[in-house]
Amino acid sequence: MNVKKASEEWNCSGRTVSRYCKEGYIDGCELINGSYTIPDDSRRPMISKASVETKIYDNILKAANMRMAINAKAFHLKGYELTNYLDILCRGGLLVRCTTPITNIVYYLLGIEGITYFTEKSEKRRHEILAVVLQVVASGTQVAATIS
Repeated sequence: MNVKKASEEWNCSGRTVSRYCKEGYIDGCELINGSYTIPDDSRRPMISKASVETKIYDNILKAANMRMAINAKAFHLKGYELTNYLDILCRGGLLVRCTTPITNIVYYLLGIEGITYFTEKSEKRRHEILAVVLQVVASGTQVAATIS
């Protein structure tokens, strides 16, 4: 798709989409003859400047909940750092890793524990759930039995 179509789909300006492309926030985006080409199944990237670990986890979960793309550059992280965060969230049942059938773009959806996380109204309780999940993943025990 082109910038105009992406801006309509993602409900933002063409200038914003062009900036996402220029800054490398959209995986698979290419500059061809002065115009950006974006894979049809791309999602709008979640931009996060969080530096505190719990806020990074929270923003990744928000992106998955809003069906937005999660990209290392857009999160201002190195690729291996984001991979580590995503791996922990997947092992904890908060996220599920998916791949688009045509272009093999990786995206994430909320897992069972992620849905539980977002049903909590209290931010404090959400952070407690996240802390339990992180602790359980670190210990290697079963997550579902721990959260209640």
